[in-house]
Amino acid sequence: MWTSSFRALDAGGHPRSAIDTLWARGPEIGLDFAIGRHAVVTSGGSTGPPWLVAFDRAGTLATAREEGFGGELIDIGRLEIAHRWIAVASLGPGVGAYAVDDDMRPDGEPLVVTPREPAVVDVRVAGVKSRALVVWTTPDGVTARALRAPPLATDGEPFRVMSVAQVSDSAIAVEVFRNLVGVVAMDGRDVHVALVDAWAREVRGGPLIVGHSGIIDRRPGLAVSPEHGFFVVCWAVGPGPAGGSGNDGVALQVVGADGTLFGAHLDLVEHEGNIGGVDCGWNGREIVVVWWRAGGDTAWNTLYAQRVRPTFI
Repeated sequence: MWTSSFRALDAGGHPRSAIDTLWARGPEIGLDFAIGRHAVVTSGGSTGPPWLVAFDRAGTLATAREEGFGGELIDIGRLEIAHRWIAVASLGPGVGAYAVDDDMRPDGEPLVVTPREPAVVDVRVAGVKSRALVVWTTPDGVTARALRAPPLATDGEPFRVMSVAQVSDSAIAVEVFRNLVGVVAMDGRDVHVALVDAWAREVRGGPLIVGHSGIIDRRPGLAVSPEHGFFVVCWAVGPGPAGGSGNDGVALQVVGADGTLFGAHLDLVEHEGNIGGVDCGWNGREIVVVWWRAGGDTAWNTLYAQRVRPTFI
């Protein structure tokens, strides 16, 4: 049995709530923020249903439900116009999606997004107004399919986002950037980004290489500043092929809406034993980067946050 924990941070990356610990059956977790609340979904693993949880803006627990759909790889996003959360999960050989109401209850029957993927590596979802983009990976690349609601239904066929090598514990990141969805993947050599149009069901920008890392088994992070026209990619750096090399680090790169790299990448952390995960966000003035220093004991197994201020705005 795994546990999943939630803690709200303020705009500077400092804790602003207590730590809430939730039971889970697998290591996967999905998180999104909309309508003044944080929606969290934790994996049900192969033995049971996941938890669907909501916290208010301050990080206080509002709703927690153990609900009856399965899936080991899991995520959640907001479909704004439909006033529903969309949870996605791996379903054995395929990928499924579920509409979830504001009380965190599944609304309607599950939708089969694709039944024909025998080796799903990761699943993510992002909501753009009336469309949700479900993105999943297999060993040879990244594929997406658009959904619409209500009622929840597929919108067109699956399409390829990028062809990059993935292993069984590789992971991707997705985030809404204006009316597009940014997708980031790592292949153990390069960090790749594509911008996807969920309405036209096509890649509108990229894929392009925004950085390098030998690590293939960690999830990169993606932050967006639509008002200033850039997004930020952050990732674990190391000689690879897996994190925990004894010489890991954290890097980030600012990228313009047209794919232009804003200067060289920035190394935030170097010479760490094991960077277990990285994510980043935009608070309106600064980039906040959070990383997991996975030391293996209570003295070193710690989460850190660092603010980075762009000099060009």
